[in-house]
Amino acid sequence: LNAAIAAFPHPVVAFANGVTMGGGVGLACHAPVRIVTETSRLAMPETRIGFTPDVGGTLLLANAPGHVGEYLALTSAEMDAADAIYAGFADHLVRREDLGAVRDALETRADPSTPGELILLFDETPEPSALASARGWIDDAFSRGSVPEIRARLTELAEQADDGATHDLGAHTPAAALALLEQRPPLALAITLQSVRRSRETNDLRTALEQEYRLMMWYVETQPDMVEGIRAHMIDKDRAPRWTLATDAEVTPALVAEAFDHKVTPLFP
Repeated sequence: LNAAIAAFPHPVVAFANGVTMGGGVGLACHAPVRIVTETSRLAMPETRIGFTPDVGGTLLLANAPGHVGEYLALTSAEMDAADAIYAGFADHLVRREDLGAVRDALETRADPSTPGELILLFDETPEPSALASARGWIDDAFSRGSVPEIRARLTELAEQADDGATHDLGAHTPAAALALLEQRPPLALAITLQSVRRSRETNDLRTALEQEYRLMMWYVETQPDMVEGIRAHMIDKDRAPRWTLATDAEVTPALVAEAFDHKVTPLFP
């Protein structure tokens, strides 16, 4: 379905209004025209539950400016409307109260001739993106070659900034990013980092979806972390997952390679 939305012969217009995360990103953000509102909160939050981004999300993340994609993927950080437009997950900001008028215009107006041009009649200028302002330190840290190197650089940057943002995990700061990484399972972080970077190399949605499906089946068939993450965050809600591998050192290159080499039935003939 995600691939079909991206390749549909008629223009698909998506309203990413309110919480649009995970599968919601897959449905909305592969469309050619994507609208966000002042209430929008977008994220690929899979590492929170011990998993890795899917639904073509790794390609969206890979195509974000610089290394913003790695930052969003590993931390599961959330984006507001301005951040989503900056990161390439959305195109237009429209006030929530105007969505009905946009829908009516798309159905009834013959001019302008394209949905994108029509939506410009309702388009608002977003506030400056906090994600864009953080781009310098994000690129510095998340361009590193491995998760341990990213952690080490974030530690240095947090100490230099002395930003005290650890308590505010919604802030785009080195300290907040480091604190979020500490909550994520090392295995999911290592696999996610490689997944985003491989999608950047291939830059093809179907290839990204195939890769994500392979990783998902590997998790389902061989790993308990996703089930444990769902238990901790969505069922018992104790927010205390017990990950199988507790440190970066326990995540071997062979284990990561096993995930990417997992045998599955192809999604696309």
